[in-house]
Amino acid sequence: MRRSVGVMVSAILALIGSSGAIGIGALALLGIVAGSAVQPKDYSGSPMFFRAMMLLVPLIYILPGVWGIVTGIGLLQMKNWARISIIIFSVLLLAFGLIIGLSSSVFFLTNPPPGMDRHEVAFVRVFMLMLAATLIGVGVWWLVFFNRARVKEQFVALPMLAGFPAGQAGYPIQPSYHVQPPPPTTSVTGVPQAQQRPQRPLSITIIAWLMLVGCLFLPINLALHTPASLFLWVLTGWRADAFYLIVMALLVFIAVGLLRLNPYARMVGIGYFVFAILNSAVFFFAPGGRARLARILELQHSLFPGVQGASPQMDPMPFILIGGVIGFLAALVPLYFLIAKKQAFEKSLVAQHAAVR
Repeated sequence: MRRSVGVMVSAILALIGSSGAIGIGALALLGIVAGSAVQPKDYSGSPMFFRAMMLLVPLIYILPGVWGIVTGIGLLQMKNWARISIIIFSVLLLAFGLIIGLSSSVFFLTNPPPGMDRHEVAFVRVFMLMLAATLIGVGVWWLVFFNRARVKEQFVALPMLAGFPAGQAGYPIQPSYHVQPPPPTTSVTGVPQAQQRPQRPLSITIIAWLMLVGCLFLPINLALHTPASLFLWVLTGWRADAFYLIVMALLVFIAVGLLRLNPYARMVGIGYFVFAILNSAVFFFAPGGRARLARILELQHSLFPGVQGASPQMDPMPFILIGGVIGFLAALVPLYFLIAKKQAFEKSLVAQHAAVR
């Protein structure tokens, strides 16, 4: 089946945007190598550690850019994995767009930082709103477009007829509706193959891969010894490292289990996201939330002394609300799909039991 205009435009946009991201990352990397990243005088850490952390800045642009280019090429080749990849990418675009949109709303509500005139403030506000609207718009477009039935059909490989590809040697591209579909084949155990290998819902695939992507960033917290939030406490030192290690192990277990439609991984995943919702709600909204947030900001500032803290005139409460909303949504959405897609895991468990017999 030929590519539609929407698939072509999406692939071109992915290639152009990803190439731009790689270009920005390459320029940042060139600046670091050339020595333009000057270490602050009051930084007490290792120079090599500071330089290694600065290398993470271009990687933030380069790695998603490589992902986008590979996905764009896959779309041009009509690969189904590329369709799933761009759907996952659209979810990330939506998340970043919402974060930027909420941050811009805080910028509207709070007093502007000192030293910025009204023209600079207006430009920053308009730019942030336009960027958020663009990310959200593209994310919604790709999320809806690549889930349409007609678009899915374009990425399904057609069967070979009489040794010739479909559409050649006089065979029609579309299968004939006069031919009855063959009955489902059965295995040695007598169980239909469709029952042995139940189809994994796309939402579960997206959740699993996003969790695996999140695992890639947790080692950064271990390397920096960043603080962790646990209900009413701010964990530091080995306690924070142990917390991140436990979270990393849980994410890997849940993600791999979801890809295999393991019912036990689904239950652990539901428990993890319920914990994440409660942890975020208690930390940000329980009494003392301002003090806990100030404690984390103070600890993070001690890791990077060269980074100036927030203005004392700025009210941190809007940022507390943003953190709470983002944490709530980031856990509520996958929690909903894990609960709603229970039937797929039950079919997988029945198929596993039937295969053992």
